[in-house]
Amino acid sequence: MQLDRAGVALGQRLALAVARAGALGDSGPPARSDRGVRGGQGDGRERRRGGGSDAAGLPEGTVRKGKWAEADSSTEYCQKPNGTKHGPYREQEYGYDLDEGLRGESGEYRDGKKHGLWYEFASFSGSSYGAYVDGAKHGLWVEEGREFEVSYEVYVLGKQEARSRMYRGAQLILEQHYEQGQLHGAYRSWTWSATTTATEKEAASS
Repeated sequence: MQLDRAGVALGQRLALAVARAGALGDSGPPARSDRGVRGGQGDGRERRRGGGSDAAGLPEGTVRKGKWAEADSSTEYCQKPNGTKHGPYREQEYGYDLDEGLRGESGEYRDGKKHGLWYEFASFSGSSYGAYVDGAKHGLWVEEGREFEVSYEVYVLGKQEARSRMYRGAQLILEQHYEQGQLHGAYRSWTWSATTTATEKEAASS
């Protein structure tokens, strides 16, 4: 996999910034973010590029495809003349599971691969946001579940690495360690009582 320095640095900066804030340390979770990454309204028309930048900010040599409607299933993206996705992308689907629920994602493609910051969500599983480098997760990813649990995970070129932590509110409930995408060593879990004391359990991961 060929990677440019800027792409790799993007994921590394994300991991470093949150680690400094205490997300991967012992000072508790950072503040939860409820902000989704979404673009503006699309008008459904293709806009061709000659050079430079137009009002929509499309990458050079691309056209806008699709039509966006906030209250309906929609996909809007940019693509090159050969059909390769390149530039901003957003999608939402209503009724994705037995005609119920809403799922979607938004971010950017570079030469047909997810690249840069992405936000992904689904009604029945939660949301996640973080960076891709040439189609592989890289750097810090934040996973928010339906039961108010938040996980902080670190990836290196698509494989989970280092310490992973899960919180419910401000309370740590699970800590695991990964190497090359595999659980490694013991993990710890906590059960919190109404008096905010914790019962700690440690076990070897398989």
